[in-house]
Amino acid sequence: MASGFRVQVRMLALAIFILPMFVSFGQTLNGVKFCIDPGHGGNNPANDRRIELDPGNVFWESEGNFQKALRLDTLLRAQGAWVILTRYTNSYPNDDEPTLTQRWQLANANNVNWFHSIHSNAFNGSTNYTLVLLKENISTRQPAFPQALTMSNIISPKIKAILRTPGNPQVALDYTFYGGPNGGFNLGVLNGLAMPGELSEGSFHDVLSEYRKLQNRAYNKMESYALRNSFMQYWTVPADTQGIVAGFQTEFGTGRALNYSRVVLLPGNRVYTGDQFNNGFFMFDQLVPGQYQVRFETPGYTTDSASFTMTSGATVFIDKQFESFAAPTVVSSVPVNGDTIFSAERSIVLQFSKTMDTASVRRGFSITPNAAGRLLWANSNSTLTFDPDAVLPFFVHYTVKVDTQARSGGGQQIDGDGNGVPGDPYFLRFKTRDVDVVPPQIVASYPSAGVQLASPTSVLNVTFDELLNAGTVTVTNVVIQKIGGSLLTRTLEYWPLGTRSGINVYLASPLEAGASYRMRVSGVTDVVGNPIPNSSPIIWEFSVAPQSVEYTTIDRLDTSVAHWLPPSSNPSTIGVGISTFQLTTTRVVPPVPENAGSAQLTYSWNTGASAWLLRAQAVSGLPRNVRFRKADNILQTYVHGNGSRNQFRFAVEDSLGYEVSKWYSLDWIGWRLVEWDLERDTLGSWTGNGQLDGELRFDSFQLRYVLGTSASSGQLNFDQLQVARRVITSVGEEKTIPGEFSLGQNYPNPFNPTTTIKFTIPVGTGHAPSVLKVYDVLGKEVATLVNEVKPPGEYQVQFDASRLSSGVYLYRLESGAMRLAKRMVLMR
Repeated sequence: MASGFRVQVRMLALAIFILPMFVSFGQTLNGVKFCIDPGHGGNNPANDRRIELDPGNVFWESEGNFQKALRLDTLLRAQGAWVILTRYTNSYPNDDEPTLTQRWQLANANNVNWFHSIHSNAFNGSTNYTLVLLKENISTRQPAFPQALTMSNIISPKIKAILRTPGNPQVALDYTFYGGPNGGFNLGVLNGLAMPGELSEGSFHDVLSEYRKLQNRAYNKMESYALRNSFMQYWTVPADTQGIVAGFQTEFGTGRALNYSRVVLLPGNRVYTGDQFNNGFFMFDQLVPGQYQVRFETPGYTTDSASFTMTSGATVFIDKQFESFAAPTVVSSVPVNGDTIFSAERSIVLQFSKTMDTASVRRGFSITPNAAGRLLWANSNSTLTFDPDAVLPFFVHYTVKVDTQARSGGGQQIDGDGNGVPGDPYFLRFKTRDVDVVPPQIVASYPSAGVQLASPTSVLNVTFDELLNAGTVTVTNVVIQKIGGSLLTRTLEYWPLGTRSGINVYLASPLEAGASYRMRVSGVTDVVGNPIPNSSPIIWEFSVAPQSVEYTTIDRLDTSVAHWLPPSSNPSTIGVGISTFQLTTTRVVPPVPENAGSAQLTYSWNTGASAWLLRAQAVSGLPRNVRFRKADNILQTYVHGNGSRNQFRFAVEDSLGYEVSKWYSLDWIGWRLVEWDLERDTLGSWTGNGQLDGELRFDSFQLRYVLGTSASSGQLNFDQLQVARRVITSVGEEKTIPGEFSLGQNYPNPFNPTTTIKFTIPVGTGHAPSVLKVYDVLGKEVATLVNEVKPPGEYQVQFDASRLSSGVYLYRLESGAMRLAKRMVLMR
């Protein structure tokens, strides 16, 4: 289950001594009735979670949930429990996929004792922890069923322990978790329950390693065991005396997980055969206490064994690394073979496929013409760097050779040409060029010098002609200042791509309408150390149009692209080789609130064609239902550029046909806001009459290839497609005294580590002090931001949470008898 964002909150510690609501009969779960809900269903793109981090290996959250539920069903029945699942199939479109309401209705209709919904989570591709959510009574702000809190505090740490998720286990009340008074809600699947229940998010399926593990059925069963054991503990059933041994198998040196592994358990000669999903997992369960040995016999790798003692009900973890029998090869090099413009001052780097015997490689290494230097090893002796003592001569052809005496750490002879047969040398040939002494040059910026932006933004971009030293991409070296004001709070993100790179500047608050700004870049260096001098910084200025704007979302592009026609299926698409348009959760625009993903377009061009057009078209749903006119409106989307110099444009449908914007050259790297001012910008030419007539609807993103200029393939991301409408105000209008007491939503939200909070104080508060404080989710005060008498007016204050941990925080404004509160999310 992935819905915008996830936060970490403390394990709730209320009512943990409440006794079970129902007592089982005897020493089993006999007499206890469960309704188990495998979340989502049917591999249905409209309401399921699809992820494909390894090409060809597709994971659906519904399938992982379903497999866990099937195994939990078996485990609970073995303990004498009565079990019903909310669905027994997972094959879209012919599955029995119930609605959220139908799920809790099924539990109520069968008068079960307990309900549990199984899910996995998603956020940013790196966060991974176990979370359990339970229904909150909105009026009392307490658990709707105190027994569910007791159970949740058992479940969360048990899942964490058996899956070994890295983050702290969490338990949260649903209404508070999703915002409380500021948009919070009860989970639909728990909302109408007549008995206790909870929803577990065992781990985060958008983390690469977890995505791979969740495709393993035995790994799914581990979570099922954690749930069963939690239910047994809650009902005071004696713990299972049988245990589990499990672990992960990886390749020594590279860390790659072993596919199709073979593990044998003795005594009993039980055999586990691994899968092809790059997880290396193995597991044996139902082990009675005693002495055991596991033998690791994966074909193509060294064998090993481990002995262990199984105690009653224990889970034993055995992780092992193995040496591959495959001959070592060079899998990558700097420079690449055949490079003719290798900078003469750079070091030469060889990446081997496995850990190497350094002495044998040293004996086999040579460079012609001869050059003195040092051989340096890294990454468990799998990365070799030749560091010349001096700059190599310019415009000279070199050959690096690693001869056949080179061996891996396990003694295997090098396979120099990578044909699978060891015994031949490796050659790397390249030509040097003169030394790079030129600092990085800006080739594109957003905003560019002298431009007036049509609307405010909080995402800026600077693109360079070469790769940068990432350590010099700092807020000290990349500065933005309001002219006549102070520096703006900002964070940076560096995007290397090929031989060029970009920097995103994310502002804590959007630029102000009508304001002018100055950007300065200095101290940034390229990879060989050439700096943009601090004494001669690159400076440019831009401004923002004076009108304020209001936004209407066309498509957030963060949870589904089911309403979009794949470009390859569009009859307008021409001259395109391969193209995909799919959701990704690994690349988002951070300042967009509660952003869970973006649409990723991958494409290649048939460069031999005579014409080229790629049309990614919205054909149904919300993207086609939002209607607008050209007056005062600006069509916008965030585009993650690839510097390919392909061209991009918008298309809309009007009352007579289709019209398009001008072409935008994709010369930037990273995120930037692309805008089409429907009222003021000139139109492009396509199938329409060149005018925007009547009511408009969004039609498509379009791309084209420019012969001799554009790259032949690439990847783009699109996020937050929207219409910005100008809000006209009188020029020179005097500010008025606020007529009401108000507290604005902090921006950005989620934030890290600073955010801005705005509030207004109206006439009539007398001499009462205005107090703005921040509290954690348990009500503990963590900061006082304002505590003084404020005259009527508009105010803003910055909150720095650098000393606090990730989580949900409440901020409350009080003045006299007036009180307002909102919540914010600190996400590290």
